[in-house]
Amino acid sequence: VRVVTNEVKDWVAASGRSIYQIRLPPPGEHPHADQMASLLMLQQAFGLLALVLSSALVANMISALLAQQIRQIGVMKAIGARTRQVLVLYFGTVLVLSIVALAVALPVGIWAGKIYAGFVAMLLNFNLVNQEIPHWVILLQIGIGLMIPLLAAAYPVYRGGRISVRQAINDYGVERENIGSALIEKLLARWQAFGRPLLLSIGNTFRRQGRLLLTLLTLATGGATFMAALNLNVAMTQTLNVRFESNRYDLEVQFSQPYPVQDIQQATRAIPGVVQAEAWGETEASLMYADGTYGNRFWLLAPPAASTLLNFPVLEGRWLQPDDQNALVISHNWLADNPNSHIKVGDEIILRIDGRETTWHIVGIVRQVAAPPTAFVNYEALAPVTGQTGFASSVRLVTAQHDEGALQAVKRDTERTLQTAGLAVRSSASMFDTQKVLEEHSVVLVSFMMMMTLMSVVVGGLGLMTTMSINVLERTREIGVMRAIGASNLALLRIILIEGGLIGLLSWAGAVLLALPTSYLFGTVFGSILLETPLDFAFNPVGVVIWLAVVLVFSAIASFLPAWNAVELTVRDVLAYE
Repeated sequence: VRVVTNEVKDWVAASGRSIYQIRLPPPGEHPHADQMASLLMLQQAFGLLALVLSSALVANMISALLAQQIRQIGVMKAIGARTRQVLVLYFGTVLVLSIVALAVALPVGIWAGKIYAGFVAMLLNFNLVNQEIPHWVILLQIGIGLMIPLLAAAYPVYRGGRISVRQAINDYGVERENIGSALIEKLLARWQAFGRPLLLSIGNTFRRQGRLLLTLLTLATGGATFMAALNLNVAMTQTLNVRFESNRYDLEVQFSQPYPVQDIQQATRAIPGVVQAEAWGETEASLMYADGTYGNRFWLLAPPAASTLLNFPVLEGRWLQPDDQNALVISHNWLADNPNSHIKVGDEIILRIDGRETTWHIVGIVRQVAAPPTAFVNYEALAPVTGQTGFASSVRLVTAQHDEGALQAVKRDTERTLQTAGLAVRSSASMFDTQKVLEEHSVVLVSFMMMMTLMSVVVGGLGLMTTMSINVLERTREIGVMRAIGASNLALLRIILIEGGLIGLLSWAGAVLLALPTSYLFGTVFGSILLETPLDFAFNPVGVVIWLAVVLVFSAIASFLPAWNAVELTVRDVLAYE
């Protein structure tokens, strides 16, 4: 592609026409491919998360069904049912539920996917030429929709189906041989000062440790993704802030042609609100490859050697020094735009600048987030190459005030003053405008991630409600005994609600710990795809507080309904429960 492009360039130049710019985009890649890749990465991550959480929900639901029907299994086995028949019965139930769920999910998923694809296409400015979903995708969804629930239900069904008649008939919701042997029960026996109801709630929480772990996993995963989404938003903002703090100027003005530096400085002194002005040289350059072809053209910025308006984080090597002549500093975006050049600090490269080939020595690589591929040299080194010593193509201004209103006013005054002085302005932009545009681009992805986390939160809440229902169901006779010896409805409600709250608190602690690596992973992948560099790690403590409130409310709601159903039963009904 470079060879053909250079031939076309030479042909156009030979006809007497000027060439403003040459760009070689990656073959077959849309300009917004990075944003699309970020969205697809998030969708795939949450699709996998939905699959895992849904599997946990299926396992919990089947466990609840088996806990409710454990005595029926015993009766069936007592009159001749075999284990294989019981397994087929419950696997058949799961399969029927899977078919019904698939019949609802498949058309809804296709409809929502097409709407979302159209929205993304409009947002990223491309046309959908085909909205047909391949047959293999439909078959894959059907296979997953049928197999995953069966796999998730396999262990609880197998365990319930193999139970003996004696164990099923004598089931009271608690394994009597384990009473007093668990470590938690031994510890609770020493903490009598906390009161019997609270100790009973703690003991009930850890009674079924496998079920507790499954519930904590779903809730903690939902909380971790929620906090990771908030952390990603803060990380994006923090990374962009570092980028704009590296540019220590407020307004950037490009001229239509180079003008004498003295004229530029004299004109900028008359602009109200400007406290500092630096005239910079800038031009376009292209890298010469070993085969004699040239790469994409990029901006070569040349601030004065004594400039203090740039302070980029240095990834390798060093920044420019005042006495550097042929020294060149490149941005990480420049490296990403030239992936096959294998350039590193210390190498010498050949750049084509204004039709001339010159050699430069790379002394450093800097991090310049959300910017086009750029390289930096001293003005004093570039001016002789371009033949524009004493001339500048742009000016950077530092203003006295930095708010949006003040910057817009200075921008208008700058354009008017420079035009009056006979300096034709090609473009001007304030750092506030640039930052706002970048933040609006990132908020789309962050908002999408926040919407996806709602799914995790809902699934986690359903998992907790299912767990609490099973726990109460298993202890129906215990509740009857407590009521028979004088326990009030309020005391029973308090015991069950405290148990739900403890599960919520444990899941919250797990979510906080899980959010740390999750946030780092999201920031690394998201930043590498969108900005060619990992985002700065950030942790938002507000997310921790918000999720604590959410999980406590969820715990109260999930625990109240099973608890209320239990206390509504009479003592006779509870003790006679089968």
